[in-house]
Amino acid sequence: MSNPTRRIGFTLIELLVVISILGVLATLTAVYVIPAFQDNKNVQRGVDRIVTTLLIAKQRALRDGRPVGVRFDFDSDFDALPRSSRTMRYVEQPDLLAGWKATANVVNPYLFSLDDIDLMGAFPATGNRDDLAVQQGDWLRVGGFNYEIAADPVTTTPRQVQVMTPRVDNRSANGRFQVIRQTRPIGGEDVVELPQNVVINFKIIEDSASTNRPPNSIGTVPQPEIVFSPSGGVFNRGTAAAIVLWVQDKTKPTTEANTSRLIVISPRTGLVGSHLLSPSANPLEYALDGKSSGL
Repeated sequence: MSNPTRRIGFTLIELLVVISILGVLATLTAVYVIPAFQDNKNVQRGVDRIVTTLLIAKQRALRDGRPVGVRFDFDSDFDALPRSSRTMRYVEQPDLLAGWKATANVVNPYLFSLDDIDLMGAFPATGNRDDLAVQQGDWLRVGGFNYEIAADPVTTTPRQVQVMTPRVDNRSANGRFQVIRQTRPIGGEDVVELPQNVVINFKIIEDSASTNRPPNSIGTVPQPEIVFSPSGGVFNRGTAAAIVLWVQDKTKPTTEANTSRLIVISPRTGLVGSHLLSPSANPLEYALDGKSSGL
């Protein structure tokens, strides 16, 4: 009686089965894993670009001794998320304008004439309001009081500005006045764009009803900005709460961990960092308390 011999290797059928299984796994990888990895990669590239842009602005503020920051332009694409941004510009606060007049007082009672201030180029041929020497949102300081300028000057009366509130008193203030100007885009700097479909979603934090999420007031204004002071902190930020930017792929679910990241800026120190979403009920948990992530 002969003993059966033991086979070594695979039969052709077994080999075909193994190849088929590998083919199925490769297909599943191509369909599910690779796109998800690409989404993750694009969002991470966007986060890196935002963090780099913020850090460059901070270093410029430290170097130049003046407020420098980043302005986020709301996306004009109707397919974009509401109050989202995918472009950024460097901004800085220009020097204040100072003048003197015999009667430095708000009259009429909302008008003030900017005599003795050089407004050359106040209405540039480009038509870009950012190039205006004085514009809406700047502040007029006169007679010991500050008035917010309500509108851009017009070409017919370029030296006359309208303020938001009437004059504080009826006395004439003889002497100096100043225009404290808001930030303007830095000339010659290119607009910084995020990768395709990657946006900063301001709405998700601003409109959240959760008390666990801090208010992010920068997203409620027409032109949200983060401006660093010469000391490195966030300029004119009247709260100790962290500034949180929610970065995501706009074509994916907002809370999908693989396609969303958080950027956190400390108002006091200007420290900039990035975090994953927390799987807890509060997705901002890691951003607000880094120790909770276990890292």
